[in-house]
Amino acid sequence: MNVRKGLLNIPIPQPVVGIMGLSKFSRDVIRAIKALKNRQDSVPPGKRGGGKHVKPPFWPTLKGNATDGYTLDMVDGNVILRLNAYGLDAVKTIKPTSIPDGLSVVDGDKITCRIQEDEEGTFTTAAIRKTSGAWPSSTAPELVGGDNATGQGGERHIRLCEVVTIDGKVQLDVESTGHVDHFQPSLIDNTINSAYPTGDGGRVLKEFDHNTGIWELREIVAGSGVTITETADIITLEAAGGGSLTVEDEGAPLPTAASILDFVGNGVTATGLLGEKTITIPGIPAGSQGDILYFDAAAGVNDWVVLGKPAVPAGGGTPTQLNILTHDGVVPAWQLKEIESISVCVSGTAYCNTCEGGRSTKGVLTEDILFDSFPEIQTAVITNDCSPWQLMSGSLSDYQFYNPEGEISFGVSCGTTVNIDFSSSSSGGTGDNKYWVAVLLYVDGVLSTSTTLYQASPTGSKAVTVTGGACGSIVTMHSLLQDFFDSDITTTATATAEVTSIT
Repeated sequence: MNVRKGLLNIPIPQPVVGIMGLSKFSRDVIRAIKALKNRQDSVPPGKRGGGKHVKPPFWPTLKGNATDGYTLDMVDGNVILRLNAYGLDAVKTIKPTSIPDGLSVVDGDKITCRIQEDEEGTFTTAAIRKTSGAWPSSTAPELVGGDNATGQGGERHIRLCEVVTIDGKVQLDVESTGHVDHFQPSLIDNTINSAYPTGDGGRVLKEFDHNTGIWELREIVAGSGVTITETADIITLEAAGGGSLTVEDEGAPLPTAASILDFVGNGVTATGLLGEKTITIPGIPAGSQGDILYFDAAAGVNDWVVLGKPAVPAGGGTPTQLNILTHDGVVPAWQLKEIESISVCVSGTAYCNTCEGGRSTKGVLTEDILFDSFPEIQTAVITNDCSPWQLMSGSLSDYQFYNPEGEISFGVSCGTTVNIDFSSSSSGGTGDNKYWVAVLLYVDGVLSTSTTLYQASPTGSKAVTVTGGACGSIVTMHSLLQDFFDSDITTTATATAEVTSIT
């Protein structure tokens, strides 16, 4: 019999002579030994006791064979907590969860007692864990305090035993047994005086460095006119003669303190004969909505003055006039200009080119490209000249034989690329409100590109290439509600289009 230190699988010796070849007394002895062995193995973990052979806490027992597999039992044990603040009791005993009782194991399995701690190093949970491969690593907590307002919990693994195979025999390599001690660390933090907001009093503690396990404290540095003296037990801060002021620029302190304040700037005055001084900083002229401020250096003025807002240009919502701010090198001024326009052609009809920065015409309803014999299904609406426009609106149940459609066209006077944003929405319906809207884009009657709008993707953007000119390209947008997949025929779908740019 081979016996290794720390290994558990020491079999009880058995006689090699058959029972029938022995006397009745010898047979009774062998039966008693076998009964004693079977009785010991049948006692539940943690309940075995009596005599000098009592097993210590967390003592493992391996059972089974290569054919049927191996199981692990373990004697009950506790984690003993040493607490810094736990009501009236500074010691608490915790029994870990998942103590093995018939736990299936294989070669290489490792058993640990895992202890989890919070950001203050306080115990939270304990459990017996089985892992394979390498031993699990332990991580100390990142303790809260100082600049670290959150911290981070840690996890410690106490190695108990490992299932190993030596000389073809599956055995246990015991790392440690007995109750587990846990000690809570002592936290450090600054005392906050109620007279100051948090941090305003200068905090000595910086933070706990979990990489080195060191509490880091800030160094006290002497400012201007201050002397620091360090003795065995105290630190003395002593100011030199004369007082000083901390000067801040928009809340940010200047690098050094000040003993003299010199106010400069046009119109700034400082008055007062005694200890109290009055600093006067002139304000700016009052104005109204839309006014502009400029500096007038003319004699007798030499100050900031107001350039009043111009009059509202003629034309209302579609202005025909425009106010322009000009400058002659001395003073600014407003000039009223007429908005120039040119004409472009849409299907032979000229329209005033006032949309999209003078690059496109207003939108017009055009004849249905796909089903021109059924103009009654046109659902597009021109709500304004320059978009956004309603391309289509309706449900599959609105028409007996045909799906709702819509078509809008506009001319492009210059540029080469037209960018259009599409969006869709749904309403009503008795089903899942799913819909599918196809949008086809034509340039001069030729299909250029297309996009699809549906419930899960209600928006899209497309760019089409055009040829600008006085009577340049015609862009046509045709929208069609499709009976597609699982569309809800009672759902009303609406599609819109907006010309975002022409470049």
